[in-house]
Amino acid sequence: MKIVICEFRQETNSFNPVNSTLEFWKKSGIYEGESIHEHLAAKPCAVAGMIKAMKDRKEKIEIIYGISMSCQSGGPTEQRVMDYFLNKLIPVLKNNAPLDAVFISFHGALQTTKYDDAEGEIAARIRDIVGQDVVIAASTDLHACISPTMVKNIDVICGYHTYPHVDFFETGYRAAKIALDYLTGKARPRLAHVTIPMIVSAAAYNTMQGAFKELTDYGISLVDSGKIIDFSIYQMQPWLDIAEGGSGVVVIANDRETCGFYARDLAQKLLEARKDFKSKQFSIEQVIGFAERNDSEKPVILVDCADSCNAGATGDNMAVVAKLLEKKSTLKAAAVVNDAPAADLAHKTGVGKTRMFSLGATRDANSV
Repeated sequence: MKIVICEFRQETNSFNPVNSTLEFWKKSGIYEGESIHEHLAAKPCAVAGMIKAMKDRKEKIEIIYGISMSCQSGGPTEQRVMDYFLNKLIPVLKNNAPLDAVFISFHGALQTTKYDDAEGEIAARIRDIVGQDVVIAASTDLHACISPTMVKNIDVICGYHTYPHVDFFETGYRAAKIALDYLTGKARPRLAHVTIPMIVSAAAYNTMQGAFKELTDYGISLVDSGKIIDFSIYQMQPWLDIAEGGSGVVVIANDRETCGFYARDLAQKLLEARKDFKSKQFSIEQVIGFAERNDSEKPVILVDCADSCNAGATGDNMAVVAKLLEKKSTLKAAAVVNDAPAADLAHKTGVGKTRMFSLGATRDANSV
């Protein structure tokens, strides 16, 4: 078998006014050909899981490495980045035809300056090149927005089962294994997808406790009992501002009736649990008060979800620091701000010296 493996993965925050440039992507590393194996095969990532799934098979598989591009969450990706990816991948697909499969590591919530559904567009272009008989399998983040275009062009879609995410490798392995099982003689997997018009705060659930854990455990029980092959429950990235989106469910089974039944079943349960997906929020003043009354000798952590770089925000909001200064609090506090000009000025000033600084709002002028 001949299988191409590739990756194009980023979580987009549409409300970040700073676009993700090719230079920004290059900071995380772009790998082509055998360098993909060299840099990723031993890491806990989806690409490594896919490679391991192929290495575990007794059948002879020729792994063809295309291109791997992934980077830190950020603002919408400039279209030339996606064009760069496709210009590198398409010759690999054409020059190695005919292929048996294409394995892709996606996020599922990547927006470019041209396409709201960048991954759906990429999948459609790959499908046009390789044809209908080639199996396309993709791993995705739990916070993906799975589109009809993705479902139309991808045979196997597997999302993370954990949040906080710790099963990157396992998800890549799942996607590749299901595709390989089909290629080696088992029934072609059928995929059903249900979208729910619901967006939930990322701070309102996890897979360690509560309603979302219970729903995930139920899905796992369906797989363990042999009722379905695989499932993925998606809570859409809440800072992805697109025309069509929502949370949803993907189920894979051996026949359409079964995967359709359990996709609707899981989707209904996800929708019914929506009132359980609520986070208890506090004002900055309240958290400062908790810290001032704290006698546990442990730190109080204030999480500003809306300005989290890990969710693609600019990270240059100084509202928390401003409140601490306003209150003239005697707390010992540490804050993180994404401010390159201030960092450069600190280096130029030197250790042990003092200088007046202006902090924040260097990436997003609207930051406090």
